[in-house]
This record gives sequence, C-alpha cells and structure tokens, in this order.
Amino acid sequence: MGRIIKMLILAGLAAGTAIPPAFGAEPAGAELEEIVITATRTPEPADKLPVVVNYLDRPVIETSGAANLGELLGGTAGVTVKSQGGPGSQVSLGLRGSTSEQALLLIDGRPLNLPASGLFDLGLFPMELVERVEVLRGPASAIYGANALSGVVNLITRRIPADPEFATNLSFGTFDTWRAGASFGRTVGRFGYLVGGSGLQSGGDRENSAAREEHLFGKASLNLGDNAELTLSLGSDFQVSEVPGPTAFPSPLAEQRTEEEWQELGYRFYRDAGEFQARLYRRRNRLHYRNPDPGWPVDTITRNRQDGLEIQNSSLVAERHQLTFGAGYLADRVDGDATGQHEPDSRNLYLQDQIDLGRLNLLLGGRYDDHSVFGSEFSPRLAGRVALNERTALRLAFGRSYRAPTVNELYWFEEWWPGAGSFGNAGLRPEKGTSYEAGLDHNFNRRVSLRTTYFQNEVKDLISWVEVVPWTRYETMNIGRARISGLETELRWEASPGLRFTASHTRLDTRDRQTGKELPYRPGQEFGLTGEIAVRGWNLYLKAGYRDPAWADPANTRKVEDHLLLGARLARQVRPGLEFFLQGENLLNENYEILSGYPMPGASFGIGINARF
Repeated sequence: MGRIIKMLILAGLAAGTAIPPAFGAEPAGAELEEIVITATRTPEPADKLPVVVNYLDRPVIETSGAANLGELLGGTAGVTVKSQGGPGSQVSLGLRGSTSEQALLLIDGRPLNLPASGLFDLGLFPMELVERVEVLRGPASAIYGANALSGVVNLITRRIPADPEFATNLSFGTFDTWRAGASFGRTVGRFGYLVGGSGLQSGGDRENSAAREEHLFGKASLNLGDNAELTLSLGSDFQVSEVPGPTAFPSPLAEQRTEEEWQELGYRFYRDAGEFQARLYRRRNRLHYRNPDPGWPVDTITRNRQDGLEIQNSSLVAERHQLTFGAGYLADRVDGDATGQHEPDSRNLYLQDQIDLGRLNLLLGGRYDDHSVFGSEFSPRLAGRVALNERTALRLAFGRSYRAPTVNELYWFEEWWPGAGSFGNAGLRPEKGTSYEAGLDHNFNRRVSLRTTYFQNEVKDLISWVEVVPWTRYETMNIGRARISGLETELRWEASPGLRFTASHTRLDTRDRQTGKELPYRPGQEFGLTGEIAVRGWNLYLKAGYRDPAWADPANTRKVEDHLLLGARLARQVRPGLEFFLQGENLLNENYEILSGYPMPGASFGIGINARF
C-alpha cells in the first residue's frame, strides 16, 4: 500500500473520530481527577503538573486487550515501540527519539533496566499484574538518576481488593497462540493479599520463533495502625523463546531462556501533611542464549542481580511548599561469560520543592549520584506551569539527565582470534543530555482537551560500537553529539460516557551533530488514533497507527518503510463480570519491519473470555 493511500486512510479515520462536538455542550456528572505519582514521586493531580505525564489505567488496559506493554503504549505521543517480531519476541521502546537504554523502566518505582545491557524486554511483563502505567516524557534524572535521560515509564501493580475477587482470562489466536491468566485477592481485617499467574504458548509467526512464558506474582499488605502499612511483593518470570535472527543472517537453531525473580519489602507512614516511605528490594535475572550452529556455535549465560534500599520523606511546608527528600543505595552484580564478574554500586541523594502559588506551579529539584565506576553526577530540573485563564495553561521546563554506561559496554570481551572481536571500554563516560521544552494545555470544555509540547534535547558523549578495524574489530567509544527536537500533539474527546476518542501526532527531527546524518530508527512522524464505543453490553475498541520511514543505519543508506496498522477488539458482556471478545491486529495485513531484517507478523486474530467473580 502506497504512502499517499495510507495517509488518506489515516486522515479519514481522524476526521471520523477526532472532530470535537460543539464547544458549548458539557457532559453530565463530575469528572474524576487524575492523580499521578511518577512525575514527582508523590501523588499529584495530573492537570497541575508542569511536566508531561500520560496515564493509562486498568479499564484502558482491559479495553485495549493489549498483550504486553509495547502493544499498550503503541500510538502514545512521544513513544516509539520497537519489536523484533511476533509473540515472545523482544520488545523495547524509546521516548522522544531516545534509544531504549536512555529510557528508565520502573515497577512501583523500582528499576527494571538490567545492569548488563541497560534494557528490559517489555514483552516479558504480564499485563495481569498492572493497575496502571504512567509515562513521564522529558529528563527525569533529577529524581530518578541514571538512564532517565529521555523519561520514565512506571508500571504500578494491581491494588489488593477489599472484597474477595477472582479473575481469569483465556484466549486463543493466530500462530497457535494461547494465553491464560488468573488472580485472587481479598482483605481480612488488617491483612490483604493478591496472588496470580499467567502464561503464553505460541508456535511463532516465522521459522524458529515459538515461545513459552510463565509468570507468577504475589502481593500482601498489613495495616499496622496509626496510618502505617507494611507491604511485601514478589514474583517470578520464565520464558523460553526461539530466536530466528534477521532474515539476512538467520539462526534457525538459536534459543534464549530467561529466568527472573524479585522480592520487595516496603513500609509507608502517611499523614495529612505528607508521608514517609522506605523499601528494600532484590532482583535476580538469568539469560541463557544458545545457538548450536556448527559454523559458529554460541553458548553464553549472563546473570544480573540488583539489591536496593530507598527512603523518602515528603512534607508540606508553609502551606505552599511540598518538600520531598530521598536517599538510596543500589548494588549491581553482573556475572557474564563475555564480561566476567563486576559489582558496581551507587549512592544518591535528591531534594525537590513543589511550590503552589495558585495560578503558578513551580517544580525545583536536583539529585546527586555517586557511582563506583564513573564517579559523581548532579542532575537539576526546573519546571513551571502558569494558568493563563480557566481553560489554558503554559508549561516551561529545563533539565539535565544522563545515561550510565552498561556493564556490557564497559567490560565486554569477545575475541574471535588474536586482535579481532568485540571489546568494551572501561573508560567510558556517561551520556549526558540537556533538555528544554515548552507546552500549551487547552480545555475547550470538559469533553475536549488539547495538549501540545515542543522539546529539544542536546546529548553529548553518545556511546557507540565503533568499527576500529574493518570487519574484524569493534570497540565501544564516546564519539557522538546529537540534537533531538520535536513537537507532540494530543487531542482527547469524550463525547459521552460510552464514546471517547484520542488522537496523537509526534514530529521528530534528529541529527548526529558530527556527521549531519539522521539518527537510525527515529521516524520523522508518528500518528496514533484510538476510539472506544460502549453501548448495551457491547464494547468496540479501534486503534490506528502510522509511522514514517526511518533510516536503519547511521550512514543513512538503508531504510525501514512506512506502515499503517489497524486493530480492533469487539467485546460482549453477557452478564456482570463475564465477557467474550474477538480481537484483530494488523487488519490490513501490512508487510513491514520496525527493525531491519525482522519481519513483523501479518494479520492475526484471537478470541477469548474474561471473567471476574
């Protein structure tokens, strides 16, 4: 399908779903205020923040039918999802033109990026565990430290129900893909718990792409009285996925096995003027990649471990100042066949002041990190929001952030023969970014809102694998400077309680300051549309996404082509708590790639059932 035809289809969808009603009409009933945590590490109304946060709650997750976080966030302004294929394939994301390593992923505020690679596979995380997802776009090292150069994605886990609740789901679809999950929770007196699990089995969409996953999780809370609570969270994830490799260099025998387990103990004491939090967590991750190809056999194991301690206190001072102070310690350990054993650690302190002056809201903060390998970093942030009138607000923000070198980039050692191979560099410096943004929020009425944001990020000391000797020797180096700028636009329209639409557009301009070339895998434009229609027990969810062509290499010689994706989910609630659904992805059967050499699945369909008792 040609690019012009795709744009005409998208324009037609936009005309049908994103035209606001007459501005004089108002919906009946009061609108619930959106409270978010990620922007400031404290609960705050989303419409008062001077920074950009997207909020996707449990009803949105269930209505969309998203199988993983990548599917859920696809089409969100400023978010570029990258996938290597169908079910079980690795999924990552970038924020505002960043690499996946430059975006920090969290679960309940705990880091998910692996110390070995700086990545985390979004396809591995079960959506059954997620209550809501918050996406903070823009520099966030001032409160989160390393790897928050372009923003933060925070997965907030399910609440423990007050009354006994059992939920289950089962679905079957194309590529012989089965999904199933169940959870049960309740509160008895001061004690509450939630336990659950989910699984996936798929035959794959191409040769050697089958996958199997198993996920278990649990959460318990104990009310200690006097506004204090103790919580325990734990879980395990297991995945065996065949790895087909790129079409140019297939790996028909390769397989990767991922095992992960995590535990977290938390304490919270809350009061009218603020709260105190403390937590201790541990995480273990084991990756085993095996390719018994007789021409070049590979069998490597990488073990990641993280132990962390965090404390935070937030207090209201002089009625207009919300002061937040925090400190933390993180100990990483990586034991890999290609890196050896390394145990970097870091300490941090941060301070933040939220100032409410009525029509003017200010956010001031900074964080000091001391790392055992690359030394210390200070990351400031300054942001403000001023209400120009009852409907319109102006946002301005400035911040500095950084991305720490990974253990692989520092210590990788893969010698093919004397003098040839891939080698890390223990002298790498962190990547550093300086970001500016300005935005405008306007509410036409309580049904229709528009948000637009211009941003610019100057990044230096970019880390890259450099071909030192043609075809035979590669090393990591700080070689680059880049300028990333863009414009994000988001339109929301809630026509009625059962009819709502969103539209988003991201315009991105990226440039390597040394070569003048565009950065790879950064499409110039992305469009996203979603619509939900609910009436008399029926629910229809529609989504469309368009992505411009993007260069597939730093030299700008190869491209991945543009593509338009359409999806839909039709659900029927036969009685309260029982739903049947039919879902389709890539309904136009587009032949496309997001990453060069990794073809994405064609049209796929699934049927299933969700039940809650």
